[in-house]
Amino acid sequence: MASKPKSRKMRKPVPANYEIEIQDWGVYFHLATTLGRSRAHDGDYAEDSCLFLYGKVLSPSIKDVTKVELNIWERPELNDHWKNTPSEKPPSSVGMLQILRDKITLHGICWVPERLFRNIFEATAVGKIKYVSVNGEKLRWGRGWIANISFSTSREEE
Repeated sequence: MASKPKSRKMRKPVPANYEIEIQDWGVYFHLATTLGRSRAHDGDYAEDSCLFLYGKVLSPSIKDVTKVELNIWERPELNDHWKNTPSEKPPSSVGMLQILRDKITLHGICWVPERLFRNIFEATAVGKIKYVSVNGEKLRWGRGWIANISFSTSREEE
């Protein structure tokens, strides 16, 4: 008699809050024509914008991780997030975190609406963003999803 295969229990994600101190930043802008390319974008031009935030994890301590790189990407599809019926399916996250293969870098990607991207960029450029608080899943196998990200001039109190 064949035994019944064991069913795997889905583990619920463990919530975690990562406090990051920003030490440096960079920016990436890209503008190109879409002529002669696949029409992934409407119109004749395509553009991308990304803000790179570099720093260190203040809490919780993550074994061997000494630096952080957060990429904040502008995502026009999120511009209608405030409507009752947004065009995209309900979001499961606003980004993701992972420990890179070098084992010392925590890399994060976060997507924000165009208006918010400009606000974050301007605040970073004038030195007002000093800390980032990332709420989401505790890293499992070096990866996790971001549910909430906030930027501030002072560290959040425990």
